[in-house]
Amino acid sequence: MIIIFNFVLFLLWTIIIMSIKDISYYRRSKYLLLITGIQLLIINCLKDYNSLPDLPSYALGFEHVSRNGYDIQWDTGMKVSEPGWIAINIFLSSLYSDPWILFACAGGIIILGHFRTYIHYSTIPWLSVYLFLCTIFCQSLYVIRQHIAIALCLLTIPYILQRKFISFLLVVIVAALIHNTAIIFVLAYWAYSLNVNRKFILFFICIACLSYVFLSNIIMNIMTTYNFYTPYVDGEQTNATGFLISLCVLILALYSIPLKKMQNELKLFFIMSCIATCISLGGMGVSATGRLNAYFTVFSILLIPHAVSYLSKKLQLVVITLVMFAYMFFSFSSISYVNGAKNMEFLM
Repeated sequence: MIIIFNFVLFLLWTIIIMSIKDISYYRRSKYLLLITGIQLLIINCLKDYNSLPDLPSYALGFEHVSRNGYDIQWDTGMKVSEPGWIAINIFLSSLYSDPWILFACAGGIIILGHFRTYIHYSTIPWLSVYLFLCTIFCQSLYVIRQHIAIALCLLTIPYILQRKFISFLLVVIVAALIHNTAIIFVLAYWAYSLNVNRKFILFFICIACLSYVFLSNIIMNIMTTYNFYTPYVDGEQTNATGFLISLCVLILALYSIPLKKMQNELKLFFIMSCIATCISLGGMGVSATGRLNAYFTVFSILLIPHAVSYLSKKLQLVVITLVMFAYMFFSFSSISYVNGAKNMEFLM
C-alpha cells in the first residue's frame, strides 16, 4: 500500500504544482522535485531495515564498526570489501551509532544525484521522476551501495559533455570504491565520442548481434573464474523484460528524433541506451548482467522525455499515457521480486 500511496501523492503534487501559471516551468519543476525528494527521503528514513533484503547485513556491519571500529575480521555475510563503503561506515558510525544514519545518508545521496540530473538534463522533469519511482526507487531502498554508485556516475554527465576526462575518471573511481561494478561506466566517456548517424545504427546492430552470441558466455566465465557475483549465475531472470524496455525506448527515440539532432546530452543519452540494449540482449539468461547494465539503463529516464518533446502535442499526450501505464505495470510486476517485502509493507 505504501508504494501506491507514494505514486498517488507524487501525482497529486505534480497536478497541483505544475498547474501554477504564475511562475516559470523550470521553477515549478524545481519545487516539485524538492517536495518529492523530501517525501522519498522520509520514506527512506522510516523503512524497517529488517523487512528488506541486504539491509540487516549492512546494519550488522555498521553496528560492528560503531562498537569495535573496523577490523579485518568484519564479516556480515555480505563480504563487502570496497574501501569506499567501509570508509563511509567508519565516518558515519563516529557520528551516530544507529544504522539509521547510514540508510538516511545513502537515500539522500541517491535522491539528490538523480533529481539534480533530472532538473538539469530532462525536458520533462516530472516524467523523469515518475520513471524513477517505477524503475529505481524501490530497489534503491535495499540495493544501496550500487545505487549510490549509479547516482555518482550520473553526476559525471557534465564532465563527459565537456570532455574533462580526469574529473570524470575521479568520480567513477569514487563510485567504484563503493561498488566495484561502477568501473564499467568508463565506457561512457569513450562511447560519447561516436557520431550518431546511419553508420552508427548499423554498427549498433552488429554489436547487438555479437553480444547476443558471445556476451553471456564471457560474463559467466568471468564471474565463475573470479568468484564474482556467483549467486546470480544460476538466477532465473532472463533480462527479457529489460531488453524489451530498452528496445522500445530506442524505437521511440529513432521515430521522434532526427539523427542530425542527436547532439550533446541527447547524443549521450541515446548512446547509453544503445549500450543498455546490447547488454540486455547479450546477457539474457545471466541475471547478474542487470547489475552491470544498471549504469546505462538509467539514461532511458532522460531519453524518454527528450523523445516525447519532439512529438506533436496530441501525440505527446498519447505516448506519455502509454509510457506511464507501461512503466507502472513494470513497477508492480517487479515488486514481487523483493524477498520478504512482497507487499512492500516495509515502514516501521
